[in-house]
Amino acid sequence: MSRHLKRLMMPVTWPLPKRETMYVAKPLPGPHKVEFSIPLKLVLQKMLKLASTGREAKKLLASNNVLIDGIRRFDARFPVGLMDVLTIKEIGKHWRMLMNSFGKLQLCPIQEKEASEKVCKVVGKTQMKGKKPQIHLFDGKNLAAAQSPCKVGDSMLISLPDVQVKKLLPLKKDAVVFLTSGKHRGEQGRIADILGDKVIFRDPQGKMVETLKSYVFVIGDHTPEITMPAM
Repeated sequence: MSRHLKRLMMPVTWPLPKRETMYVAKPLPGPHKVEFSIPLKLVLQKMLKLASTGREAKKLLASNNVLIDGIRRFDARFPVGLMDVLTIKEIGKHWRMLMNSFGKLQLCPIQEKEASEKVCKVVGKTQMKGKKPQIHLFDGKNLAAAQSPCKVGDSMLISLPDVQVKKLLPLKKDAVVFLTSGKHRGEQGRIADILGDKVIFRDPQGKMVETLKSYVFVIGDHTPEITMPAM
């Protein structure tokens, strides 16, 4: 399997210039889709500017100071995905990977208190014979269904790194959401109505937008549970 992507073929969500070099690092297969994640090496080099070369990025990772969702990570190609919390212990700073109104992944600085929690979307539920039902989350995590009476499309506020449900955020009218795909990717607002597999979405300017339910990511009941980038 190739370890690199041609820059011209990289996802449109990556906030990187397409013509700087011919190739760019490819994230490892993991909890996030390629369009919703960026290799840790590129996050340290290109987004945070904490390393000027790949060698410096690997040295920083080897120092045990880099945590994703409260867990130390050492692989330079580990995918840092949407809603993941990045912590650099040595400097005591925290960021959350979000999406801005231009549809680009963006690191948003957060406080230490907020770094211990994360919003995850429920993308599936399974019941296997002889086993307890499981809830599958957007970032690859799995939970016992008994922890929360949720539906696919709802979100959960969970604690990190122990992954305990703190609050259920249902997909319903007036819920605060942002869009992860489609023409309006990265836009924030409220749900005005739900019609089958479609959602009527009201942006901050009051404009009504129709989009697919699968594009909607709930981040709060009345106000966002996490710090979001400005529109």
